[in-house]
Amino acid sequence: MRILHTADWHLGRSLEQYSRLEEQAAFLDELQQICDREAVDLLLICGDVFDTYNPPAAAENLFYDALERLAGQGRRAVVAIAGNHDNPDRLAAAAPLAYRHGVILLGYPSSDVGLLRQRNHGWPDSVEDAGPGYLKIRPAGAGCAATLITLPYPSEARLAALAERQTDESRVQLNYSAKIGQLLGRLAEAHFSAGTVNLIAAHLFMQGGWTSDSERTLQMGAAMLVDPSVLPPATQYAALGHLHRPQGVAGSPVPARYAGSPLAYSFSEADYAKSVCLV
Repeated sequence: MRILHTADWHLGRSLEQYSRLEEQAAFLDELQQICDREAVDLLLICGDVFDTYNPPAAAENLFYDALERLAGQGRRAVVAIAGNHDNPDRLAAAAPLAYRHGVILLGYPSSDVGLLRQRNHGWPDSVEDAGPGYLKIRPAGAGCAATLITLPYPSEARLAALAERQTDESRVQLNYSAKIGQLLGRLAEAHFSAGTVNLIAAHLFMQGGWTSDSERTLQMGAAMLVDPSVLPPATQYAALGHLHRPQGVAGSPVPARYAGSPLAYSFSEADYAKSVCLV
């Protein structure tokens, strides 16, 4: 199975009042060319598709046009999750229509592809099983299936409330990181198997990651950093979004990587080599 991982498109973003839509459109054209040339079976878009909760119409049109082309009439499975810049409801609003093209749009950590099937919207032919926070997918032409744990941006409000409000930052960090670990671990234990490719697609800030000036902060101090050690050991690849510098995750017990943003969105990124990740 050929997997391509990308993130942090920030469609609709400007730099010093200069629109980047033309450059973003050029990136999406190149992304389609890469997917076709490399015979990609599964495309993972790991959050911050848009730059704001209310993106301009031109940015939304660009996104939906790109999804249709990237899916190739169902020949390629596409999964997109919301990041901290995205409005989760708005991102997933077109899910019933997107599913008909083999595209899965997920806004919340609890998003369940199976609910749309229950509501008679159906789901893509590539999906074999799904529930809150996971799906089993077999892209057309792929020789195997993948079990994918999906974790759109998990704000504290979107996770279960802590049993006791913490005021000490180190304890808050431990609890948030541990909560993420418990969620991932529970899903991995229930759904990862030796017979599938075991993947995570998440929008998180991993401890030790290199930041730039253009990321919107996820935390006060270090309260929402996630310890890489919480990634389940059965994970074969963790596809991450949020940090704009392409980088691996130091200290991770499993292969984990930030794809980075496809364009430079601040002058601090001028020297970054931009990329997508082919797995």
